[in-house]
Amino acid sequence: MKDPGERLLVATHWANATAVENLLRTWPRLDTSTQALLNASASGHADCVRLLIPHANVPHSKSQALFNAVQNGHVECVKLLLPFSTPKDDCSRALRRASQMRNKLLVEMLYPVSDGPTALMVMKSSRFEVYNPYDWQLIEDRVLAEQQAKRIQEELEKCAPNNTTPSKRKL
Repeated sequence: MKDPGERLLVATHWANATAVENLLRTWPRLDTSTQALLNASASGHADCVRLLIPHANVPHSKSQALFNAVQNGHVECVKLLLPFSTPKDDCSRALRRASQMRNKLLVEMLYPVSDGPTALMVMKSSRFEVYNPYDWQLIEDRVLAEQQAKRIQEELEKCAPNNTTPSKRKL
């Protein structure tokens, strides 16, 4: 009989979420859980990804899993992995790949969580052709609006007494 780590990899390969759940419940610290997450995200097994996320503790494994899901166009896996990825670096890398693949849905999912100006430059440099010039203007306008909103918020925080924002002050 195979050891639990091998069984986890096999269960993930065949998208057997029940077996994955049982294995993780019995052996919560399997060495192969990170590799299983990478395999599940690359194969688009969203149920397995959902179960494996808390068990993959190797640094950058969730970011690599996000990239694998993007590279293979697995939208559900991307939705699951986005909250666990470092926004600036990892999401911009995934955004670049989605842009190269011309996957408009993934680009639209990754853009808001990527670093705004950097994301725009990444998308432009990869010759993303799904968007027309009008769409580029909308994206640039959104980046500028986000920057302006951030500056206004910082100014409000400076002006507010006792470091409270106006909404927190008592009238």
